[in-house]
Amino acid sequence: MNTLLFLLYMVPGTVFLGLNDTFIKRLLNTGIQSELLAGLNFSIIGALVFIAAWIWGLPEIKPGFWEAFIITVVINIAAQFAWYRAFQAGEASFVSAMRLVTPPLVLLTGFFVLGEVPSLLGALGVLTTIAGLWFLVDVQFDKGMRLHERIREPAFLYAFLGAFLFAFSFPYDKQAVVASSAFFFLGAAFLLIGMGNLLLGYALTKDRANFFTIPRAVVPIFLISIPVQTAGVFLTLQALNYSLAAYAASTKRLWSFWGVLFSGALLKEKNIGKKLLAVLVMLFGIVLTIITDFH
Repeated sequence: MNTLLFLLYMVPGTVFLGLNDTFIKRLLNTGIQSELLAGLNFSIIGALVFIAAWIWGLPEIKPGFWEAFIITVVINIAAQFAWYRAFQAGEASFVSAMRLVTPPLVLLTGFFVLGEVPSLLGALGVLTTIAGLWFLVDVQFDKGMRLHERIREPAFLYAFLGAFLFAFSFPYDKQAVVASSAFFFLGAAFLLIGMGNLLLGYALTKDRANFFTIPRAVVPIFLISIPVQTAGVFLTLQALNYSLAAYAASTKRLWSFWGVLFSGALLKEKNIGKKLLAVLVMLFGIVLTIITDFH
């Protein structure tokens, strides 16, 4: 039953989040600054959900919540800052696919932080995912560029940094959700992540007078993207109650598949077929790491 509930929440949630990736790119194409967009996006969703959670009744806050909450908010402020800059610098289909780097990174962070040693099959899964990543990079950037030039591209650097940080934040997301509720955590965390990005963006911008300028084209897209993202995040967070963090993190990467698919259909980005192939190779690598846990 838990597995069925997990899939009923997680799979539709990843569809909504994949669709939202196309909205992020469309919004950035209006000329709005990435930090302002991230700040508004998270703050609006956080405020609306937090008010609703307050009206419906706040959940019991169990031990361990505040520690996990503070850690994941701090990490996600930096992660979303990098992630939105990646969307500004590159195609949505490329950035969305880069999320597949997170599960293998969880194995690596587990080794360095917790001393956990992956099995041979788990290591093979990591290598397979990396092979898919290099194929993705090869598809995305100019064939005349050397490898070291490609991985220095802002889209790659920011997306990799975001994926790396998500590898650290995901276990704390689960801990905070289980110790409160998906709805309460979503509202409180998003509100602070949004405010953090607004402050960070304002501190770093060279044009503070125009930082809060919002193009008119943003509003109609927001009216669609806000409900879509809210639904996606709520469903995927709620799914954390019914699965181990490692399995949830891996299944949530379906987000990348939908993101690439929607980018081709709605944004008409190039080489979608090859990017989907790279995504499937990376997903296969993730499957190998999951199989490891059953032996």
